[in-house]
Amino acid sequence: MSITVTPIGVNGAFSREGFQTNFLLQFGKRHLLIDCGTTAAAALRAIGWDISDIESVYISHLHLDHIGGLYELGIKRYLAEKERPALYLHKSIAERIWDNFLSSMMDPYLDPLGRPARGTLETFFELRPITSTIESDTFAVDIRGLAVRLFPVTHIRGMHAHGVLVDDRVLITTDTIFDPARLDWIANHYNLEGIFHDCSFTPTQQVLHATYDELCTLPEDLRQVLYCTHYEDWASTSDKEIRLVLAEAGKSYTF
Repeated sequence: MSITVTPIGVNGAFSREGFQTNFLLQFGKRHLLIDCGTTAAAALRAIGWDISDIESVYISHLHLDHIGGLYELGIKRYLAEKERPALYLHKSIAERIWDNFLSSMMDPYLDPLGRPARGTLETFFELRPITSTIESDTFAVDIRGLAVRLFPVTHIRGMHAHGVLVDDRVLITTDTIFDPARLDWIANHYNLEGIFHDCSFTPTQQVLHATYDELCTLPEDLRQVLYCTHYEDWASTSDKEIRLVLAEAGKSYTF
């Protein structure tokens, strides 16, 4: 089965010229949104989708550029009387996403007749918490017929965050510091055809994200399948010679 990965945005959380780094995966007649940030609705519209078209979403961690669009997704599908979108996320953040974020906007809410009502996470989403990771289980999680494995990443120490390995061949790091040992382990266990890795051109960002200079030290076989995301607005127009591939917003990559 072929998988098409479309970064609906390739820039960072505070981009003023582009969209935040979220991904639309399409496989057969199904799809999965990887993260749903504050710019997700506009980014989806730019490629001909409405956010209410999204039937399933995976959330990697609780930063606004990854969860800020969930309010609009849940409310719009509810008011349009569409099925609740399936919400996939590791159980460590499933326990916090309602109380620490969504409840402030979605409870109370107005029902389709304009009447005040009390909501829960399950009012708007079909919750699908994931307990296994690539390190603890040999089996993949089935998401709408797509095999997905989660792997823990270090973004901010103490924060629960997970990247995803899709169909054992496409890796999406979400947000992580440079971790060549983990990349090497995954590459030795799976046949990677594509790696979408966050990449900052600002050296001070290495406490949060992998940097361009760090990614340039990866083995050639990994660099050949590497697509950089989450980079600064100016990076794609910089005069600096770029030796890695910068993924483009709205461009589809098929594996």
